[in-house]
Amino acid sequence: MLKLLNKIVKFLIVNKSRLAHLLFFILISPLSLLANDWNRSTGNNESHLYSKDIQINESNIKNLSKAFLFNTGHTIEALGVQSSPIFIGDKLIINAIENISAINPENGELIWQLDIGTIDEMNNPWAYFTVNRGIVFDPLTSKIFRATNNGILEIDSHSGSLLHVYPGVDSSLAPIVYKNHLLVATVDDGMASFNLETKEKVWHTPFIKGGFRARVWSGFSLDSKSGLAFAVTGSSGGVQSLGRQEPNMQTSVIALDAGSGEITWTFQHIANDVWDLDLVGNPIILDLEIEEENVRAVVVLSKTGEILLLDTITGEPVHPDSYEIIPVPASDIPREKLSPFQKKFSKPEPFWGTVINMEKDFSHLDEANLEYVKNKTRHAKSELFLPPSINYDVALYGIHGGAEWFGGAIDFTAKNPALVVPYNRDPWIIRVYHTDRISLLIDRFVKKINYYFKDESKSNSIKAAWVPWDHAEIEVQEQSEKIYSYIPFTPKDKSYKNECASCHGISRRGYFEYEGEGDLLYPPLVGSTLSDKRSFVMNFEKVKDLHESLDISYKINKEKHLEIFNYFDKYDNFLKKYDLISSRGFWQVLIDKDRNPATKPPWGGIAKIDLVTGKKIWDIPFGKRTNEVGKIVAVGDRVFGGIMNTAAGLTFATGNPDGSAYAYNADGKKVWEASLPFAGSAPPMSYFYNNCQYIAFVATGGRYLDYKDNGDVVAVFKLDSCKSEI
Repeated sequence: MLKLLNKIVKFLIVNKSRLAHLLFFILISPLSLLANDWNRSTGNNESHLYSKDIQINESNIKNLSKAFLFNTGHTIEALGVQSSPIFIGDKLIINAIENISAINPENGELIWQLDIGTIDEMNNPWAYFTVNRGIVFDPLTSKIFRATNNGILEIDSHSGSLLHVYPGVDSSLAPIVYKNHLLVATVDDGMASFNLETKEKVWHTPFIKGGFRARVWSGFSLDSKSGLAFAVTGSSGGVQSLGRQEPNMQTSVIALDAGSGEITWTFQHIANDVWDLDLVGNPIILDLEIEEENVRAVVVLSKTGEILLLDTITGEPVHPDSYEIIPVPASDIPREKLSPFQKKFSKPEPFWGTVINMEKDFSHLDEANLEYVKNKTRHAKSELFLPPSINYDVALYGIHGGAEWFGGAIDFTAKNPALVVPYNRDPWIIRVYHTDRISLLIDRFVKKINYYFKDESKSNSIKAAWVPWDHAEIEVQEQSEKIYSYIPFTPKDKSYKNECASCHGISRRGYFEYEGEGDLLYPPLVGSTLSDKRSFVMNFEKVKDLHESLDISYKINKEKHLEIFNYFDKYDNFLKKYDLISSRGFWQVLIDKDRNPATKPPWGGIAKIDLVTGKKIWDIPFGKRTNEVGKIVAVGDRVFGGIMNTAAGLTFATGNPDGSAYAYNADGKKVWEASLPFAGSAPPMSYFYNNCQYIAFVATGGRYLDYKDNGDVVAVFKLDSCKSEI
């Protein structure tokens, strides 16, 4: 039936005569009733993000306009809702961070709302303090299931009553209902299954290998035909691998028997990933016909821009010679052991890459901006799988994709099933610096003291980015610095303390902004003379020029400058001698003086790839960036929302900072655009209700520096010409 439906749609898209329009309303509208409900935020258990609804098509999409707006009632600064709604036949279910709402699908009127705790209610055990990426509806029991960081909620879909909590589960992903079992992928404890009748745990499979836990933060799916569940894992240990053993399960695809929890196979994309190049998005499961053979395949996306197309049963690549094993550079960090080889995929064709051309990719900048960026990248190199180093910085694309958590969608209307994927191409920089272990020990001591004498009234805001072994709250850092200043043998140069410590710290720990704030960096000075960067820090003129280029006055003269760094050199060699010096790493966005991504636009796009031939069909910029006066400065911007395909050959997309929703035809041509109250923050979805097709966009803004305001809106669109049945 689906193949017949697709043939009819293709005929109507090509034919734009009055006869074709008549046939549309005679044939297509009734066929839309065959469309499945959108029971899981990913569209279905196979995560197709594909709607069989076909009432809205290229010939009438110009008449698509807002049907209603729904406000969830909660707005959280720098944290958007990342869950698409679900449709359960008579209700549209909105999954916000702090509540779940059931609304009338036709007009957005509230039917019920369940509060699940607020960000500030730290004593509420069901409050979810980070993100949630989906919910699921079970038609057999009329129950909704929603993950939190402290259990899975079971909710009555008729009343919104909380019926049960499956305890001890920390998850951000939509659960899956399979044969009276509830499947759950946890953040850092593998997968588990619960019996829906007894509420008991049936099995639990941790993802541990080499003594190291793999994280499932982005996606998992189920193949109903084989009974296999698929989860993707990311990099879990930051930009250094110290303490990690190979082999492990990070940055891997993991297949499990959904009935027993037994792992049937694993496929690792990147060995010992120190670049944060996770596998992302919900794995997509579908049937393909390749070289006259039917293959059940799973599609997995990477932040590198590569596509893994694997056989669901064997875990082997579907296409022969789809990747090659390449030698990669070794790390120069002491005790750091990285894999000497990595996989490089070429089929299906990658939609983006990770290497920055350090000459050409900044050539669009004017003189002042180029100088600013060159100062930021003065120690940087870019090369495929170049290890992070104390001696240089690594510039790359990929920390926010390539692909991201929202993944891609399947287009079944193409000649062959095709993958449509939104992606980012914004630049990043990985930095590694020495760390004074005395300072780290003081941090840990202060944290323990504060834990026992915790004052709830004081702020716990994070000063630095997420670095697992070295992130400290402002209060901890301030107290630690005071203690450090009293230790007899630590550096105590008066000029440094008066002129430099306000930026670099008494302990020389430095400071940096994380990706939600900007690119400010006061480099750590610990061990700065022990690396290849010594020639820079010992050069008074270069250091002075760098400060002045950043509008920072450098009040120390040349003689004093050399005196300070010679003293630091002596102290750091003392630390090194007694093994009191280590290293830490972090990543930062690489932006220019105007706070735009520093490399050439487009900074985001959408690509379409034929999964049978492995060839890219098209690749287009996605979205636009405007300056403070509304002038377009770039076509193609970062995306943190997602896409959905429909059987009418349309791709609906959102998630750029410009706050717009878009639709593209099967050839990648933009055919519709509308403004949303806030930036889209989750993949769109479609539902058919009372004779009309609706498209819903979650518009709650983003968390990164490109995004402006946050909101609480779900915007729903339908055709002006569509009238509901009475």
